Amino acid sequence: MNFAIFASGQGTVAQAIWEYFSNHWLVPSLVVSNNPRALVIERANRANLAVYIHNQSVSFLYNCLQGHGVRLIILAGYLKLIPPFIIQSYPNAVLNIHPSLLPKYGGKGMYGIRVHQAVLDAQEEQTGFTIHLVNEKYDEGPVLMQQVVDVPSNCTAQELMQKIQELEKYYYPRFIENYASSLIKDLSC
Repeated sequence: MNFAIFASGQGTVAQAIWEYFSNHWLVPSLVVSNNPRALVIERANRANLAVYIHNQSVSFLYNCLQGHGVRLIILAGYLKLIPPFIIQSYPNAVLNIHPSLLPKYGGKGMYGIRVHQAVLDAQEEQTGFTIHLVNEKYDEGPVLMQQVVDVPSNCTAQELMQKIQELEKYYYPRFIENYASSLIKDLSC
C-alpha cells in the first residue's frame, strides 16, 4: 500500500516515518510540500523519494497522488489546510499528528514552537500529542490516539518541543502501520 507524506518544514518526523517503512509492505511513495524551501524536500531527495511541490490546483495534486498509487495520506508538520476534494477522495485515509492534547492548542497558526510555548504559558502540568483524522478544519477531525506526558519543570519551549518530537517519531509510524492494516482489512470485507 502506497502512502504520501505531507510536510512543510524540517521534516524530522516525516523522515522518521519513511525510515521506519523502508523495506515494508507500506510504502512511502511521495512527499508533498507547499514550501519550496522546506528542508523536508532535501531530506526526501537524499532518500530518493519522489517530491511534489503543491502550488498548483487541487486537480494537479489529486493526479499526482493517483499517479503514485497513494491510498493513505500522512501529515507530518503540514501547515496548509487540506482541500475538501482530497479529504473526500481519501475518506478516513488522511491522518495528522499535532503536538498537543487536542482540542487544546490547536487550530490555524498553532504549530511547532508556538504550541509548546502556549502550553508553558498556561502552566500546564501535562501535554503530549494527538493523532487525528483530517477534516475541513484545522485540528478538528476525530481523535484516534493521544499520548500524554508530564511537562518537565523549568523546561523551555524548545526542550519541550524536542521531547514531544521524539515521542512522535516513535509512536506515529507504529500507529500508521496499525491503522493501515485495519484499513486494508476493512476494504477487503
